[in-house]
Amino acid sequence: MTFLKKVIEKIKRCVIISMISVKKFDFKGYLYILAGTFICSFGIAVFYAPSGIVAGGVSGIAIILYKLYSFPMGLFMLLINIPLFILGLKLFGGSFGVKTLVGTVLISFFISIFEGRFSLTDNMFLASLFGGALSGFGLGILFLSGATSGGTDVLAKLGNKYFSFLDIGKWLFLIDFIIIFTGGIVFKNYELMLFGIIAVFVNTYTIDFILAGADFAKVVYIISPKSEEIAGVVINRLKRGVTGIYAKGLYTKNDTLMLMCIVKRLEVTRLKQIAKEIDPNSFIILTQAREVAGEGFKKYPE
Repeated sequence: MTFLKKVIEKIKRCVIISMISVKKFDFKGYLYILAGTFICSFGIAVFYAPSGIVAGGVSGIAIILYKLYSFPMGLFMLLINIPLFILGLKLFGGSFGVKTLVGTVLISFFISIFEGRFSLTDNMFLASLFGGALSGFGLGILFLSGATSGGTDVLAKLGNKYFSFLDIGKWLFLIDFIIIFTGGIVFKNYELMLFGIIAVFVNTYTIDFILAGADFAKVVYIISPKSEEIAGVVINRLKRGVTGIYAKGLYTKNDTLMLMCIVKRLEVTRLKQIAKEIDPNSFIILTQAREVAGEGFKKYPE
C-alpha cells in the first residue's frame, strides 16, 4: 500500500506540473484523443482479442493474459502503463504527459467496455486485417493530437534515446516482434504469429497513411519552353506556389526553366491539364512527397 501511495502521489505531481506547462486547453486535440482511443479500442477488443491475435504492444500482452487467465485487458493495460507513463513524463514532459495519460486511461476504459461483448468475425485473416486497420486508424488520429497510447511507444522512444543507431520505428518493430513471437509460443499456434505480423503491417501502413497520407501530396516537375506561362496559370487557378529551377538539357544542349510545384491529390489532374493545354508537348514528372508541412498543407505535431 505504501508503494501504491507513492506511485499515486508521483502521478499527481507529474500531472500538476504538466498542466501548469500547458499554455491553453487544446479542445480539438482532446477530441482527437477521444475519437482515436475509441476506434483503436474497438479494433483491439472486437477483432484481435476474440481471435487471440497478438499484434504487439501492451495490448498484445493483455490479450495473452486475457486468453490464458481471463484477466481483464483494460485493467492490465492501465496497470502496466502507469510506470511507463511516469517514465515517459520524466523523459518528455509537458503537454505530452497530460495527453498521453488521457489517451492511456481512455484506451483502457473503452477496451473494458468492449471486451467479451461480441465478435464480428471468426475468420482470422479478416480479424487481422480489420483489427490492424482500425487500431492503426485510431492510433494515427491519436498521434495527430500530439499524444501517444503510452506503453511500448515510451519504450521505443527510450530505446532510441540511448541506442540511437535504431530509430523509433525499428524499436517499435523489434518490441512488437518479441511480443508476437511470445504469443505464438504461449498459444502453441504459429499461425497466430503469422496473423499477428499481418496485423502489424496493416496497422503500421494505416498509421503512416493518417500521419503522412491524409494530406497526400505530389511533387510535380514540368519542363516546357512555355514554363513561365504555365506557372502563371497554375498560380492564378490553383493558388499554388511554383518554383523555377534553371536546368540544361545535356542532349539538346539547351538551357531551360524547369517548374517545381507541390499539390494535393485532387489537384494533380488539374495541374496536368493546365500544362497540356498550354503546351501539349510539355514533359511532366510526378513523385510522391513523403510529408509536406507549411502554408496550404497540414501542420503535423512533433
